[in-house]
Amino acid sequence: MKFFISALIMFATTAAFCAEKIGDDAPALDSVVLIKNTKSLVKSDTEKITNIVFEEGKIYVVEFWASWCGPCRNVIPHVGALSKQYADSNVVFIGVSMDANAKAAYNFAKNNEAMTYPVIFDARRKVSDAYFKPFGVRGIPHAFIIDGKGKLVWHDHPMNKMEEKLKEVINASGSTEGQASTTPSAPEKK
Repeated sequence: MKFFISALIMFATTAAFCAEKIGDDAPALDSVVLIKNTKSLVKSDTEKITNIVFEEGKIYVVEFWASWCGPCRNVIPHVGALSKQYADSNVVFIGVSMDANAKAAYNFAKNNEAMTYPVIFDARRKVSDAYFKPFGVRGIPHAFIIDGKGKLVWHDHPMNKMEEKLKEVINASGSTEGQASTTPSAPEKK
């Protein structure tokens, strides 16, 4: 009986921190270790446990990866390019390492120039569980888009229409701040 009650309490506690469906509040990025802090994501030193707060009006792309994951390594340059493209906007990219230890994640992120975005380490698997379990996600890389109201609006493999959904979310927000910086294209040859 004690086991049943303990299990029920654990389930209720976990469920309180998980989004159940698209449109729900995004789970917090609590008790994570900041291993790469570009864009001054938080006022904290790297390698310190911190909580990341989603700011109202900002759009977030939270991408889960690991240094040992080949498909993740292939996606990082794409995510990095998008991060650069939206660098002067209200879009914030955050990588969440699912490595077994922080040192592997830190060394990989530190030496990877394509990771132009902040990276955190989910030491307790609390964050990944809150994002993955409700949606039955079992693999990485996997990304989530959070709108300016803190709601989950999309999740999937980062190469599966993430960029299109991100543009849609930016347009729906009505903000011109979210528009990607662009370079003028060359005139067409006739």
